[in-house]
Amino acid sequence: AVAVALAGIYAVLYVIHRIGARIMGWQQDELRKKSTDLERSYDETLTALARALDQRDHATQDHGRRVSDLACLLAREMGLPEDEVKYIARAAVIHDIGKMTLPDAVLLKPGPLTGEEWGQMRRHPQLGYEMLKDIPVLNGTADIVYTHHEAYDGRGYPRGLRGDEIPIGARIFAVVDAYDAITSD
Repeated sequence: AVAVALAGIYAVLYVIHRIGARIMGWQQDELRKKSTDLERSYDETLTALARALDQRDHATQDHGRRVSDLACLLAREMGLPEDEVKYIARAAVIHDIGKMTLPDAVLLKPGPLTGEEWGQMRRHPQLGYEMLKDIPVLNGTADIVYTHHEAYDGRGYPRGLRGDEIPIGARIFAVVDAYDAITSD
C-alpha cells in the first residue's frame, strides 16, 4: 500500500514537473520576444532621433544609417563581439546627436565658422555623450559618440586621445565616416 501511494505521489509530482517545465518554456519564449521587441524599440528610437537631426541639418541626410551599415560590416569582419557591433551600430546612427543642441546660426551656417563657432561645434561629441551616458543600454554607445572625433595622432577632439586610448568602435567609425564623406554627395 505504501509503495502504491509513493508511486501515485511520484506520478503526480512528475506531471506537475512537466507542466511547470512547459510553462517555464513558454515564459522564457515570451521573455525573449519582449527582449527582442525592447531592443528593436531602442533602435527605432535612435533612428527617429537621427531623422530629427537630418531634418534640421539636411547636409547629413542618411549619413548615420550609411556609416552604421559600413561600421557594422567592418566590425564583424574584424571579429568584434556582437555586443560591441551593436554599440558601434547605435553610435554611428546617432554620433552627431549633440549637434541638436547647437544654435541654427552655427549648425546651418552656409560659410566658414568663426573660431568661437568652431568651438561650439567641437563640443557636440561631449554634448551627445551627456545626453546618452545615463541610459544603461547605451553605455558603450555613449563612449563612442564622445570619442568619434578623436584622431589616432592625438589631434582630435574633445579630449585629444591618441592611438589605443580611443575606443575601437570610435576608430572603426572614423574610418567609415571618412569613407562616407569621400564617396557621398
